[in-house]
Amino acid sequence: MPEEIPEVVKIETVPIKHAKDHKLLILVFASVGISLLMVVFSMFLYINTGASQLDLSRPGYVDIRTQNGDKPERFDGFEATGELNKESLNEFSKLYETKLKEIEQVNAFSSDPLSPKSLRIE
Repeated sequence: MPEEIPEVVKIETVPIKHAKDHKLLILVFASVGISLLMVVFSMFLYINTGASQLDLSRPGYVDIRTQNGDKPERFDGFEATGELNKESLNEFSKLYETKLKEIEQVNAFSSDPLSPKSLRIE
């Protein structure tokens, strides 16, 4: 009778076995680590690109915010509740046409569609 060949015994190293036992914990720590790296990188870009100098919401710029007293007119829009009748439809159409004309005045294919003049923030 031929000799039986013994099965190959898998020998796992201790770190691999330990990693297999704690998959969820490793996933959580890896996710937190990746998110921290992304935050550090985004803050690096925020500071080095000059975007932080434009951010008036920062606490150091409270005085500058209060000096800028020009508040844009607020567009209240169309009421979300109420009766739906001919008057309300006419009001909606009038508001829609007004905003549509404002939007059509901006040339999206111009050389500078994001200029302050195009965005009406002058």
